[in-house]
Amino acid sequence: MTKRLLLGRSGIRFKTVLGLSIVFPLLAIGLPIAFGVGSSAERSLSDAIAVLEDETVAHVRSEVENFLEVPLLVNRMNAEAVKSGRVDPGDADTLESLFLSRIGYTPSVTSVYFGNARGGLVDAGREGPDGSLYVIRTDGFAAGSFVKTAIDDRGAKSAAVSVLPQFDARTRPWYRAAVAAGAAAWTPPYPLFTGQDSAVSAVLPLNGADGTLIGVFSVDIFLSQLERFLKGSLSRLGGHCFISDSSGAVLARSDKADGFDFLEGEALRSSGGGDAAFTFSAGKVRYFGESQRLSGKLGLDWHLVLLYPDTAFMAGIRYDRGLMVLAVLLGALVSALLSFVIASRFARPLELLSGYARSLSSGEWPAPPRPTRLIEPEELRTSLAAMADRLRESIEALTAENEAKRIANERVEALLAEKTLILREVHHRIKNNMSSIASLLAIEARSMDDGRATAALLTAESRVGSMMILYDKLYRSDRFTEASAAAFFEEIVRDLSRIYDPFERVSVETDCAAALLPAETLMPLGLILNEALTNAYKYAFAEGRRGKISVRFLTEGGEAVFVVGDDGRGISLPPDGFHSGGFGLTLMESLAEQLGGTFAVAGDEGTTVSVRFPLPS
Repeated sequence: MTKRLLLGRSGIRFKTVLGLSIVFPLLAIGLPIAFGVGSSAERSLSDAIAVLEDETVAHVRSEVENFLEVPLLVNRMNAEAVKSGRVDPGDADTLESLFLSRIGYTPSVTSVYFGNARGGLVDAGREGPDGSLYVIRTDGFAAGSFVKTAIDDRGAKSAAVSVLPQFDARTRPWYRAAVAAGAAAWTPPYPLFTGQDSAVSAVLPLNGADGTLIGVFSVDIFLSQLERFLKGSLSRLGGHCFISDSSGAVLARSDKADGFDFLEGEALRSSGGGDAAFTFSAGKVRYFGESQRLSGKLGLDWHLVLLYPDTAFMAGIRYDRGLMVLAVLLGALVSALLSFVIASRFARPLELLSGYARSLSSGEWPAPPRPTRLIEPEELRTSLAAMADRLRESIEALTAENEAKRIANERVEALLAEKTLILREVHHRIKNNMSSIASLLAIEARSMDDGRATAALLTAESRVGSMMILYDKLYRSDRFTEASAAAFFEEIVRDLSRIYDPFERVSVETDCAAALLPAETLMPLGLILNEALTNAYKYAFAEGRRGKISVRFLTEGGEAVFVVGDDGRGISLPPDGFHSGGFGLTLMESLAEQLGGTFAVAGDEGTTVSVRFPLPS
């Protein structure tokens, strides 16, 4: 009902436009004022948020850098212990004790270990929610079996927890990263061989006095431990913090709730991957963010990114601005009701004219609406009434004209049906007459004693038969003036094969295009085919010879090529042209000329008769 009130068949009603012309100016003035007041307050608070955000990100960044500084410091202490002579890098027991002590007073470190140049490993670390200690050592402090042993609460070793055969420290990512760097470095995140977590390692190669590699010190930090640290360091404003590498991959995050993958991607895109303060919106929530690179002294190309939703700050301002907007909208609603009441009174004449026009368009002829005192609607009413009178006269004239055309079309269709019937009857009688001629020729041939006369009559019978085939094709087709060349030629081949080759000594291959050709073109071609096949059966394969005959009809652009060839004994061509070579050759040449084409005969290897002629347009 509301849609019908506001919309006509293809647009907005006139009274709607009048009402909106009052409501829109009110909204255009009131809403900017309401939004302007709220936006000014938002800008002031945004400045305060920026200051708070700078302080928060500086604090979290400092804590993260201190957290990541510990593994580097532990590696330097271990290397210094070796260089000072207090620790022998080949003594696995001493290294194990040293690493356990390091784990004891560095709770942020996951494991401390050393891999030597022989592939051996000594490792001490903590795992699980309770931070249970363990040590790992390979047999003989060289590549081989890897034994992990738990440490109880008293610091004593218990039974072996797991055994891994064929372990070689030199193949691990942390060892290779240290060798490649040749100095203190960090590995990219990599999965632990136990599959329990992913880790990053601070590594430091240990070289002897002669520069040869003794081994690699390494300290692990699990990414899950880094995430717990981030969650504990974040402020109480409901924000989100994550660390990404130079490629934009997120390494650790303060919150793993659904939806943060999208927020992290938007934050990296908005910050451009560098140090920057930025804002973006996700759904209906606007986020403030800041991205900062970690200190270069750590040797890490990582970024720390903090995100805060503005809901923690803007709720009150949005509520006040909402009240102002609501007041403006209520005023606009009251104005709209009044304006629609007034507009309906003035729009009534136009609605009556619109209904009148719709009735005319649907074929009805109602009386025009009553006159009105409004000038424009009255002019429109007068014009519509005059147009309706002219339209009625035009429709009546058009109806009479259409009726006359219908009667004329029926007469044409009746004449066409009569013509079609006459053509079919003519074709049928021609076919019957030709059939009678063929029968008379056959009877006359059987009564003749002269062999040449009998052969001539049979040849004439076959020529009449070819013409009968064409007429049969025309009679059976929807068109009486043209037929398919392929079907016509193939039927002539079948009839002549049954007459001259009942034992199928000669194989006939046909390759004919299924082009529709007029009867005046097909008739000469059928007689040429009849002559060529008859000559082949009589002379090329006489005395029981076997062989092959090919019939081809091809179209090439605007020309056609018709070729009949055999691999029989061949033909001796007369030196002075086809006229001295017999009636068959003379007839075929004449038929080719009738088609406006050229006729050729080759008799070196078998006999080939070819006709090239232009296709009828």
